[in-house]
Amino acid sequence: MVPAGLADLMAQIAGPSHHWDRPEGPLGPLAHQYRLTRAERELANSHYRMGSKALARHELDRAADCLGAAAEAGHPGALFRLAVLAARTDQEPDDVRFLVADAARHGHGDAQRLLAPPGRHALSPSAWLRPAQDPAHAEELWQALNPTPQNQPRSTPAQPPVILDAGSVLAGKDDVRGWCRSPHRASPATTPGPA
Repeated sequence: MVPAGLADLMAQIAGPSHHWDRPEGPLGPLAHQYRLTRAERELANSHYRMGSKALARHELDRAADCLGAAAEAGHPGALFRLAVLAARTDQEPDDVRFLVADAARHGHGDAQRLLAPPGRHALSPSAWLRPAQDPAHAEELWQALNPTPQNQPRSTPAQPPVILDAGSVLAGKDDVRGWCRSPHRASPATTPGPA
């Protein structure tokens, strides 16, 4: 039996649970394609948790490394949070769309709702993102994909809501591995210069 004080401390260290924090559970409808052992699935989930904590602390390089490792194992939550990371680091909209589409393909419910055609949800995510699988990031990602005058720099004109088609977004893309390790995600201070 664990003393109450120690149990409270352990709960604080662990942080809130996430829908996709599944060390022993299934990682979505494509999990069988990855043929992960239990140990590999637990490692992927650990990478997801570490990457999520790094993302919350704005440690973007560490978040990319950890979430990228989990995404390579087919972790839907990691793919979704990589899309958030891409949006936060001002990556190309196609990179964000690719990661959202890949998360949706892997079974992430919020990503699937982000791919819904216009008219299937309100112009605000508050109604259709409930209950969200990733409430800490779903609305942020919706705003990144659906810019409005309120969440855009003044020099950028407002864009219509994004209509994403998973097939067309993923066409011609290898997989998430290229994005995770590509130099375009590095911060300017760590990007190598010309030799």
